[in-house]
Amino acid sequence: MACRVTLLSAVRGSTKVVPWMKAQGGGAIVHISSIAGLEAGWPASYAATKAALISHAKSAAVALAASGIRVNVVTLGSIEFPGGVWDQVKKGNRPMYDAVLGTIPSGRMGTAEEVANAVVFLGSSRASWITGACLTIDGGQHRANL
Repeated sequence: MACRVTLLSAVRGSTKVVPWMKAQGGGAIVHISSIAGLEAGWPASYAATKAALISHAKSAAVALAASGIRVNVVTLGSIEFPGGVWDQVKKGNRPMYDAVLGTIPSGRMGTAEEVANAVVFLGSSRASWITGACLTIDGGQHRANL
């Protein structure tokens, strides 16, 4: 299930829009992944599909650059919004919520608006020379150097 939803939906969606983007002279694709794809410590199948999505974005960026299509990926840390997983955890398992919150150097969860701002930027002409990038949006939660 994780592979079908996390990876294959993005691959199939990208494959579907590429001909239209080529006909228009280019465009931008932004995949949404997770810091789980960058580090160990997460359930293996979840981390593997998130890592595969990062790899797909980089490979697609290289393959499509000559067609004027940019492909990037954002890797998210813990994002809280009404009705979302972290909102539910906050209400139903406050000790777990507080433990995860304690791992975020910024001292808070991210917001959907912060993710949207980054995605809008990557999709805009202001990011015209950015392709194959992996932009982490996590308030410092992911600690690796790469």
